[in-house]
Amino acid sequence: MVRSYTTKWMLLVIGVMVASVAASLLVGFAYAPAGGTVYIQAVAHERMADAGGKGEASVVVALYTEASPVKGLASGSFSVKAVVVPAGGFETKKTNVTEVSSGVYRIDLVPTTDNPAAVWKKGRYVLSITLMSAQGPAVAVTELLVDLDS
Repeated sequence: MVRSYTTKWMLLVIGVMVASVAASLLVGFAYAPAGGTVYIQAVAHERMADAGGKGEASVVVALYTEASPVKGLASGSFSVKAVVVPAGGFETKKTNVTEVSSGVYRIDLVPTTDNPAAVWKKGRYVLSITLMSAQGPAVAVTELLVDLDS
């Protein structure tokens, strides 16, 4: 009787652990290293974003601790918010996150897909990039220039 109860308990615990991992993968959460401070730097580039168009812009983010780069994060670890947009501009939407080098991530953005009329507007976008980690959020702010020389 004791063995049967213990086996059922272990199966329940294993089932909960598997369900938690599966749910995390489905939602896009990722592990960020525990302990220490995570440092974040960001720079934006318009890439294919042109005023009146829907092409992708990118934010390149570098993440590191005192010991090493922060590697292997999934898209769900990052959020990007346009906190200032040009007159008549739209919110941005994250379309892809790629680790292009150890601890360096490219986050691709387009004008929001919630509104079919959403296009890039000429001007300055101020973007807030948040990393959710075990230590709490790390935040960087960068500026995206669309069709501006400087």
